[in-house]
Formats: sequence, C-alpha cells, structure tokens
Amino acid sequence: MNKILRVLVPLHVTCIWRVVWGRDYLDTGSIGAGLNLGPCTYLEVRPWSRDIVSINGRELYLRHVTLARELLGVRSPLRVDCLTLGDLGVGYALSSAVTIASSLYAHTLGIASLERCLDVAHIVEVKLRTGLGDVAAQTSGGEIEIRVKPGAPSRAAVRRINIKEKVTVIIAELQGGENTPEMLALRYARIQQASAKLISKVLDVADLDTLLELASTFSREVGFLSENIERELYSFRSWIRGMFVKKRLLVIVPERDRAQDVAESLSSSSLLRDVKFFALCDRGVTVVH
Repeated sequence: MNKILRVLVPLHVTCIWRVVWGRDYLDTGSIGAGLNLGPCTYLEVRPWSRDIVSINGRELYLRHVTLARELLGVRSPLRVDCLTLGDLGVGYALSSAVTIASSLYAHTLGIASLERCLDVAHIVEVKLRTGLGDVAAQTSGGEIEIRVKPGAPSRAAVRRINIKEKVTVIIAELQGGENTPEMLALRYARIQQASAKLISKVLDVADLDTLLELASTFSREVGFLSENIERELYSFRSWIRGMFVKKRLLVIVPERDRAQDVAESLSSSSLLRDVKFFALCDRGVTVVH
C-alpha cells in the first residue's frame, strides 16, 4: 500500500540568532528568537518514481528530500506536495518544512521514531546550510519561540510565548538578496558580532514589542535593513509597531487597524514585491489524519 503522510508545519521567520557550532550536527544550531506564522504550510508526502517537490504546483528537485530519506532508510523516492504562502530561499523556513515532512514519512512507515525523524530533519538542514534553528522552532511551536539551547529537537531547549492579542504580520519580499548559504558565508562575522551584544536581552524577551525592537537593531547592524528600505518606510513609519528584515523578507507588525494602509504603501514601493498577510501561529508540527 502506498501510504500518504499529511502534515501541517508553521512558517518561521527568525528575528535574531547566534550560530553555535557543536560537537556534531545534533548539537550545532542557533540560539535566538523568531516568529511562527500561519496559515501553516500543508504538505503531502507519498512514494513516487523520483524525488520531487511541488510548491503550489511548481515542481522542482530539492536535495533535502533525498538526503532525509536516505539517512532514515526510506528506499522509495518521495513526492512532497506543498500548499503554502511561503517560498524557498527567501527566509520563510520552507525548506525546513519540506525536510520535516520528508523525514516524518519514515515514521509513517514504522521504521523510525518521531524523535529520530525530527533530529534527521535538523541534520539535513545543517548539512545543507539552509537552517540552523528552524526545525526546533517549527517543532516546538509558540507564536514567539526563544531558542535558549541550540541543536536538534531532542537536544534544543525552546521557550514558547503566546501573545494575548490578535496580531497581523505583513511580509514583503525585497528585490535581490542572498539565499541562506550565501548569507552565512557573507555575513557570518556580522551576525556573530551583532548577536553577541544582543543575545542576553533576546533570551529574556517576554513580549512582542521588545523582540521587534531588538530584531530591528540586529537586522540593521547585520546589514539586512538598509537606509534605502528605511527611507521607503519613513512616510508611514507611525503606522508601524515594529519591523525587521530577515534575509530577503521585510517583516512588519502594523499598528491596530493600519494593516491595509501599510500593505498598500508597501505595494507601491519599487524595492518590494509580493506583499502578504500572516498571523502568529502557536501550533507546532501537526500530522493530519
């Protein structure tokens, strides 16, 4: 019988992070904080003639699927179909969602535990340099997640914070930018330097406004948040509660009742494209039966 796995995984945008190299892939990761976002990515995994990923109908090959199933002993190639508001390589942790689903298929077959599957997903993300803390963050859930100990889900420690108010998150994609391996190569020193000054405050974060302020400082010091972007936002800055840039994503939390105004202003910018609305999501990885 060809079993089908159906799973929901929140998108995840890291606000601030510090890379921590451990003794092995399981201990390597990042500490810091991020936002889990909904609507969750819906993924279906099934046996196929070759490893392939379909993102909203667009098919591509992603090395993560092959590596995950090989490490877990799944012989059949897999097809992973995704319905999502995110995209690959821009900062949504979508590769992590695909890797998690691909890894969990081994549990569906009864050949690996849930813990082992999630740990392998982390190993794959670290080996391919596409994510250091996403698997632990998406697995744990929490609208705000604070990674106080790095590594795979079985070794990481993640503190969850849920906001008592309804919060809209607006994300626009910046023109150009780097993918994750390029970002780590080009900005590693600045990431480590900026996070060294801020990480103690981040690990003690208890509310959204403080996190957004720290994330804005971090993205400015790393070089994600440029003067050009800040000039674009100047005319409607009073409508914005907080904002930061992660890789190619401009993330904005608007003031109450100003979301549509902010989105319309962003849509007119020549620096930005693909403006989308999200909500904070408190659920972690969820298998759909």
